[in-house]
Amino acid sequence: MSADRKKLGLLQVFRGLAAVLVVAFHLTRSGPNYFSAEFLDRVFEHGDVGVDFFFVLSGFIITYVHFKDLVNRSRLVEFLKKRLIRIYPIYWIIATAYLFLLLFVANGKTSHHDYQIDLHSAEGLFYVLGCYLLIPQEHDFFLGVAWTLSYEMLFYLVFLLGIILGFNRAKYLFFVWAGVILLRVGTEVLTPDVAMPGILLLNVRILEFLTGCVVAYLILKSRRIPDFLLFTLLILGIGALVLFYPHWVATGVGILMLALINGLILYKVVSLDLQRRVDCPRLLLLIGEASYSIYLSHIIFLSLFLRVFQTAITRLNISGYLALQGIYLAVLLLCVGGGVLMYLYVERPVLKYLNARLLKKLPAPGSLKMQDV
Repeated sequence: MSADRKKLGLLQVFRGLAAVLVVAFHLTRSGPNYFSAEFLDRVFEHGDVGVDFFFVLSGFIITYVHFKDLVNRSRLVEFLKKRLIRIYPIYWIIATAYLFLLLFVANGKTSHHDYQIDLHSAEGLFYVLGCYLLIPQEHDFFLGVAWTLSYEMLFYLVFLLGIILGFNRAKYLFFVWAGVILLRVGTEVLTPDVAMPGILLLNVRILEFLTGCVVAYLILKSRRIPDFLLFTLLILGIGALVLFYPHWVATGVGILMLALINGLILYKVVSLDLQRRVDCPRLLLLIGEASYSIYLSHIIFLSLFLRVFQTAITRLNISGYLALQGIYLAVLLLCVGGGVLMYLYVERPVLKYLNARLLKKLPAPGSLKMQDV
């Protein structure tokens, strides 16, 4: 079933949950700097796995929506336009808002405090320009979450190369790319003293995008993974992560396990979506559609609401554990709500306008093709 005809609502819900996980992760990390208690005893300490799901999801959606482009090079320019429209405009808007806050509130000091932006110097100007273009920086991006978008753009560029080469050649590019990265992971495990180049092109997280590509291919070609095999692999993957926790967290092997786990979850979710109509609550669908805005903007809202509630706690002398947890949950909901409003009143109108002007057509509101990541 084509992406035009099927919105994949359950997939939207999972995408929204991944975005909320990332917000909860950053709240867990930042909250203790403002309040005298941890957020739910750090249960979301590894909520950044939502990013890993996003990477697998991105590989899936791009392949699922644009697979025909691999055999029809005439759509190459349209693919590039759609990717640029999808990533840059809302990122530039939110990044600019955050940059103004950094310059006028934090005196140019980035949130990670390892770099101070000086727009009066050539170095500072090139740094900001590089951040806007999503070019990897020596220092972190001033909008911290933007590091993931540099992976997105790299994947889009390689997929664009795949369209130029055509499917028959692109599949060899896929296997070579995956093979080199797996070789790098194996080298790190077996001979940790021998380091391969630490470049973005060979980062293990690229395998998460490629896993999404495999899932999309299996779905498009109606290749079924038996439930017994799927759940066995899923249990083994989760079990391996739990068994070797925390040693595998954020390592090459750990990310490989996350790619496997998220790929299997994604395959099952999409299969359910395509096999039967899954009625999902409209609020959860909206959060899924707004996930990109939530992801980009939550850093701004988090900084704002943590400061507001810190002031309220100090003035009202609030110290009870349950009261502080309630405040944490309020901050989480406000950050998600702020991202939803950003989607409704900024991202969606901008996408609608640019799609009409640059692509000469309007995708159906809320459809997978318009809302892909």
